[in-house]
Amino acid sequence: MLRLSRSREYWADAIGAALTSKEHMIAALEKLHNGPELSEFERQHAGLMFRGVAAGSLLSTHPTLEERRAALQSEAYLNRLPVLKANISTLQPSTADLPKVEEIAYAKE
Repeated sequence: MLRLSRSREYWADAIGAALTSKEHMIAALEKLHNGPELSEFERQHAGLMFRGVAAGSLLSTHPTLEERRAALQSEAYLNRLPVLKANISTLQPSTADLPKVEEIAYAKE
């Protein structure tokens, strides 16, 4: 199960790189990795986090920053993404389809 989770992270990185660029995705991962110190709660649940102390072990849910950077630079997953050949304007949702801010759960107090 954990191996599947790590694999999904590579795919998520590839999709992010396809939407932006490899360089932007690597920069975003580095910002996450170099974030503030972990809180006590985060340290207790570190094995389930990207920046967790178990990163790189078989019990980790995320690959290490170095592994993710290498996968992006080599385009190991990026080259395996299907190419969509469509008019990009047909893929944009209209603003009428989007929820109002008040309807978004995390926006509520």
